[in-house]
Amino acid sequence: MIMPVEFEATATDEQLAIWDWWDDPQNEPSNLFKCHTFSASKAEIGHPEHARCLQEQGYWAAFFGISRQGEKKGLGRILLPGSSA
Repeated sequence: MIMPVEFEATATDEQLAIWDWWDDPQNEPSNLFKCHTFSASKAEIGHPEHARCLQEQGYWAAFFGISRQGEKKGLGRILLPGSSA
């Protein structure tokens, strides 16, 4: 899940409730849905956290987005209610 770096400060109650569910070890998607997940932050160009966010996203995309044989795999996208596409 990629979310704005300011997510916790700007999220709606509904978005925070979904995040709490997502972050609860009991609801670990790899247990519920037999898939692995990751969360990463996104910051706009010029934001002090932009470079760190790009590095974090690149790490997870390489980790989950490429098979052991070097083939690209699909990455799902989750949009929380109230978020823009």
